[in-house]
Amino acid sequence: MAKITYLTPSLATASQLEAKDFAQIAKMGFKSVISNRPDAEEGVLISSKDASAEAREAGLKYSYVPASNHDLFDEDLLDTFEKALCQMPGPILVYCRSGTRSSILWAMVAARHIAVDVVLHVLADAGLDLAFLEDELNEQSERRFPNRAAPATVASGKMVDCGRVREHALATAG
Repeated sequence: MAKITYLTPSLATASQLEAKDFAQIAKMGFKSVISNRPDAEEGVLISSKDASAEAREAGLKYSYVPASNHDLFDEDLLDTFEKALCQMPGPILVYCRSGTRSSILWAMVAARHIAVDVVLHVLADAGLDLAFLEDELNEQSERRFPNRAAPATVASGKMVDCGRVREHALATAG
């Protein structure tokens, strides 16, 4: 079974999953799985098509939001990831090769909803040293919230209002 790291009570990240993992993930109480691992990436153990079928068989919702290392700060990718996070039932397990890429995507989306220092605190509490992202997180926050240093509500525009991101991150950091 892949190593699972909880970022919030309703969201965890994991390293690469295998077909046999989906039933166990469902037994652990997860309701949804998001794959950030591109099918063409070296070392993929299960394709997105097969992962979707395994998830469905285990009673899990599944979303494929592939993210290469070069695309982690792409606005369209972040919007798609945010939409998946907000629309899928939780708890959600998000996976990639090591779990780090999925954690970075969560952090980028979380910075749209909560203060960057809170995002970094949540990551640190989960054992992830991603402080090197602070500038990118601040840029993400400023792009979405140009008039506020520490966003507490969602601005208008393309962004999906996902209270789940904000509430669980704040509860975890509290």
